[in-house]
Amino acid sequence: MILELTRDLVKELSKIEIPEDIKKAVALQVENLKLSAEIGKRKLKFSEEKADKIGIKPPLLQILINSSASMLYDWDDYLFAGHTGHSAVFTALALGEEFKIPEEKIKRAIFIGNEIGGRFGILTLIGPLNGQMMTYLHGIISATITEYLTGKIENIPKRICSYISNPHFIHFEGFMGGETKLFTASFPIVQGVISSLFDVKENQYSEEGFVRIFSWNDFSEDTIKAIFSPDFFLTRTLMIKKYPGCAYVLPQIECTLKIKRKIEENFEKFDIDCIREIEVEYSIIPALLDVISSRYLDFSSHIPAQFSTYGAVALALYGQNFTPETYEKVRSHKNSILKIISKIKTKHNTKYTRKILEKVSDSFPFLYGEKPPSVKNILKAISHSQIKISHLVKEGIFIIPALIARRTKTERKIKDEFKFIFPAKVKIQYKDLLLEEEAISHSAPAISEDAEKNIQEKREIASKKV
Repeated sequence: MILELTRDLVKELSKIEIPEDIKKAVALQVENLKLSAEIGKRKLKFSEEKADKIGIKPPLLQILINSSASMLYDWDDYLFAGHTGHSAVFTALALGEEFKIPEEKIKRAIFIGNEIGGRFGILTLIGPLNGQMMTYLHGIISATITEYLTGKIENIPKRICSYISNPHFIHFEGFMGGETKLFTASFPIVQGVISSLFDVKENQYSEEGFVRIFSWNDFSEDTIKAIFSPDFFLTRTLMIKKYPGCAYVLPQIECTLKIKRKIEENFEKFDIDCIREIEVEYSIIPALLDVISSRYLDFSSHIPAQFSTYGAVALALYGQNFTPETYEKVRSHKNSILKIISKIKTKHNTKYTRKILEKVSDSFPFLYGEKPPSVKNILKAISHSQIKISHLVKEGIFIIPALIARRTKTERKIKDEFKFIFPAKVKIQYKDLLLEEEAISHSAPAISEDAEKNIQEKREIASKKV
């Protein structure tokens, strides 16, 4: 059913007049991902000579390189629910160039990729993978876009079926542990594109197997039809990051940078030895990310610091700004960064977590399912992330009854004006001066002026010679 709904949605999206705000969001998304790839390529090591001998040529070559490079510093964009740009943008651009496809159709393909990827993201939001770890979204998106641009919309269910019969499943060690994270999008994208080469019959059980593994929700058929309806546009929820790093640590970075500037205004110079204590309050999501990423924060790679409040705050205090180059200090300034980390204490603020849950349920009332997530599935999620149950209890097991209490009737309409929030507060005791900053989020909606400012700052960083 889901694959047929996907086909029907693509049919609708291929005919509609795309609203102007959506066109603007897609244009910013394209530039944002291009800049991310340009910056990532400075560090990415890739043998084009070997690729040529093996037979990997354009457009797959560009897709591989760009979608890997754009992933390196976590400086992407995201929507509800998924980081769809890596696949939607680079698949559409590369195929569009190779097949001489008109620019307007390429942009529409990116829009379609966002909408399809975001809906599969909603379908699987409660499950073993989440956020940027939703590797399979990229295969689904690239399979859809490839068939839309070079084949027939009618064949989209067959192409997605071919991909989801062997979907990608990344583990935390591969994602947070080091630079292997950069394959999170590129490998599935290539597999999704290749699915268009084989004309095989659909496997009627592939969809069932995919949903059983990746979705731990209990959606009714009516709810699934609502999710895959053309009545809302998830591209409207697109957010453009100001800094490189996981969206859940960006507010902590912003607060820290503001406090550091205040310290520099009050004292002749900033000295990390004068920091007495740092306290960070945040929601349960960055709290759990800290538990997971701390296992890999050994300073052999910058990747774990992208998900660690401890690592991100320390790096923000050590540098003048927060750019991809900031992460390169992880290895060369290890002792100084460890000294700052030793002064950081974190605290789960239950009010912040409730705000996030309430905001999500207001726009997507069906998300928690017609039935609350079962204890079995909650334990499965904990087991997969290797978070100790004792830690979850300590940080706020209250979330489970909160989810149940917050569930609302599924007949409420979905709102596509949803904006992400990631509340956080940072306090720093510097000598005798106590400074405090609070932030709700530091990504900007793609349809806002702040998003354009974020892109401009990114352009300036990308233009600097390394």
